[in-house]
Amino acid sequence: MIGSGVLSSFLLLFSLHLSQSRVIQNRARQSLTCTYDALAPVIAWPEESWYERPKGKRHCGRLTNLYSHLESASTDSPVQTSEQGLSCPAVSHNSRCFPIWQSSNEPSDSALEPRDLTPYKVRPVRQAPIQQTFALGPRSITLRWPDDMQHAVFFTDETCHDVQVGRPEFTWHVERLGIQIAQCESPPAGLFRSVEFMRSEEYEAFSRRMRRQDGLSTNLPGVAKLITGLLTCYVIYYIYWQFTVGARRRWMIKKHGCKPVKNTPKLNSWKDCFFGWTQLVLNAQAFKERRLLEHSRQRFLRNGNTFNLKIAFTDMVFTIEPDNLKSMLATNFEIWNLPDRRKEAFAPLFGKGIFTTDGAAWQHSRELLRPNFVRNQVADLATYETHIGHLIGAIPRDGSTIDLNELFFRLTIDSATEFLFGESTNCLAPGASSEYATEFANAFNRSQETAGVATRGIPILIKLLPRSDIKRDVKYVHQFVDRYVKLGLDWQKKRDLEKSTSNGGERYVFLHELVKVVKDPIRLRSELLNVLLAGRDTTASLLGNVWFLLARRPDVWAKLRLEVDGLAGERPTFELIKNMKYLRYVLNETLRLYPVVPANARMSVVDTVLPLGGGPDGKSPLFIPAKKTVAWSVYTMHRRKDLYGEDAEDFKPERWEKLRHGWEYLPFNGGPRICIGQQFALTEASYTTIRLIQEFKGIGSRDPEPWTEKVTITAAAQATLVALTPA
Repeated sequence: MIGSGVLSSFLLLFSLHLSQSRVIQNRARQSLTCTYDALAPVIAWPEESWYERPKGKRHCGRLTNLYSHLESASTDSPVQTSEQGLSCPAVSHNSRCFPIWQSSNEPSDSALEPRDLTPYKVRPVRQAPIQQTFALGPRSITLRWPDDMQHAVFFTDETCHDVQVGRPEFTWHVERLGIQIAQCESPPAGLFRSVEFMRSEEYEAFSRRMRRQDGLSTNLPGVAKLITGLLTCYVIYYIYWQFTVGARRRWMIKKHGCKPVKNTPKLNSWKDCFFGWTQLVLNAQAFKERRLLEHSRQRFLRNGNTFNLKIAFTDMVFTIEPDNLKSMLATNFEIWNLPDRRKEAFAPLFGKGIFTTDGAAWQHSRELLRPNFVRNQVADLATYETHIGHLIGAIPRDGSTIDLNELFFRLTIDSATEFLFGESTNCLAPGASSEYATEFANAFNRSQETAGVATRGIPILIKLLPRSDIKRDVKYVHQFVDRYVKLGLDWQKKRDLEKSTSNGGERYVFLHELVKVVKDPIRLRSELLNVLLAGRDTTASLLGNVWFLLARRPDVWAKLRLEVDGLAGERPTFELIKNMKYLRYVLNETLRLYPVVPANARMSVVDTVLPLGGGPDGKSPLFIPAKKTVAWSVYTMHRRKDLYGEDAEDFKPERWEKLRHGWEYLPFNGGPRICIGQQFALTEASYTTIRLIQEFKGIGSRDPEPWTEKVTITAAAQATLVALTPA
């Protein structure tokens, strides 16, 4: 691997050198076209009045032509050379021009006719001329340049160099071009082909033209040096990495007998290896068509239980092996964190809470929230009955169609806000709900959808290019919760002044328990929103799926109704609910087929090994480097026929009479991060189902379509259209 890395680096440098040489040569050719004759020595002039500019070229002309014209002005008085200049009776000694190229035996060009030679006085370069070259001393040449010219561009056969004039008389050292003339007894002829004087604005235009023509900066050698330096640093770092991190990883792979994950060419084409664009587009299309869960399942069926895949610049391993999940969620829990993508996606709405933190921060949140889900609070169903009454009142009794799924989400937002804040949104209560509370519920729904899209896509795009409505929804949700946080803090301050430690018979409010130990309003808001997500979505999604299935399975409805009739109309208690086995089977089977959280992921903190997934058969250990994301599909794992039988895709509550599940059944996650509110959700779902069966003796499906997903952060049925017959 190191050899290929170094070879690719040198190939890149060589290609840069070739392209640079071509660019320089092209630039030289393009520049030389500014001269009157690219094959003969030329000289640039600062004034335009000496001759007619041929075909729009720059101020260029032949020195030999100049000599010819000077000599032809007076045959009796030829031009004479001296340290003071070239003199001729035909020209004024008060005029000047600036020849810097000495040549002889050049044919004259009749196309170049002088207009007026009187404004010029010829002054040669200070040193003696050399044939077909500039007049060079051992190390320098001295020129007197016009006061209004700031730049001179010297052209060679391969390149050009700019010298900026800083004073009227300027000494330019040839060694600045890296040409050691001093080492040559006889400098090579034709070394410098031409020079052109330019004003600052002319030089800027010249530079821009060269950049446009070549497509590269004139400072390409500097860029090449920078690239060379970076590549050199990379090669050094790569060698160091191979002898440190690489050596340690090779030892770990050998020790555990790890094998690479099975190669899946269709999933890892050259485009997907770099960007993961194909899979991102396919996922987006499946999400739009409401078949994302089944799309993920089919990918597992085609590629096996463990495979590697890149999605949206993130290299990931996908698995549905229970042993791998046990390793990540329990056995090696400490070395697996939430993926950065999830944290970035959840942070704008949920802040830092139990679902968005790791390590000590997560542990603190869990210890803070766990006491509020003790059995006494879960079993207190009196308050919940009020909201059930609103639900029953919202269901038509004339057999008309109703979407129970929508009613269940209203029910759970009402009960969750009363449990958390001490005040309900009352979305189901006729005439009791305020516009402020209703808008909060809608804004919370939309914000969750945005967070879910960011989790599956590229969170940074949501962050850098947020729509105004997304910001508005998040702000609205925060302001709604902040109002209750302030009331809770004020309530605690009042109790502190009264030095009261008991609730004095007051009903339980989740926020009142939190403010006893947390005073930071931002922290309180974050924890409340995290619990609201779990408390509302889990119960509502489960209820919608249960009743979607009951409406299509009269046999299951009959068995469940028979069990509920055993209560003889009595309102269920926590103890009675625990003893209703068939109801528990129905809930378990619903969560198996339609888990509320259908997919999850973790990111490794350090190099580690998963028990399965390596090799062609996926039965060997699999090495996972640090910072690697491993995702799993609960939806797919719950439908594996090798775990649940050939009828794994069928709704069959009776399977739970004998089924003893392990890590292959994870509707509420597992290990230390298992959902602390699962009993709360199951109790609410059970109570709601019992009370509805007590009120309605019949149910019929009014939805001809199969179950259709609605995926946000959680997954629910798109709709549960039914007709209920009153008891």
